[in-house]
Amino acid sequence: DMKILIDMHAWKGSANGLDNGGSTVDLRWTSTLQDVAPGEQTFEHWPRRTAEWLGAFDSDNSSYTIDDGNIERSLRILETVARAYGAQRAVFGIEPVNEPWQY
Repeated sequence: DMKILIDMHAWKGSANGLDNGGSTVDLRWTSTLQDVAPGEQTFEHWPRRTAEWLGAFDSDNSSYTIDDGNIERSLRILETVARAYGAQRAVFGIEPVNEPWQY
């Protein structure tokens, strides 16, 4: 039997500030990376990100100003998904936040 993990990948404000989290901030096209062939281009986004799903992050103090509205909205969506699909035999879990930012 096939099993399904429902992966909540993108939240309002972005969970990790990257394209796979629904947001890309200040994407910069570059060809300076070592793994890119001469004349080819890629992009740099890892050092240029912000994730505000939990709220605004203060990098000087390594702390968040929590956005209760975003958290409550996310919980309502998770509850809706759980009610809709939680009893399905193929669903073995729900991943509430995919690849959150490390802070």
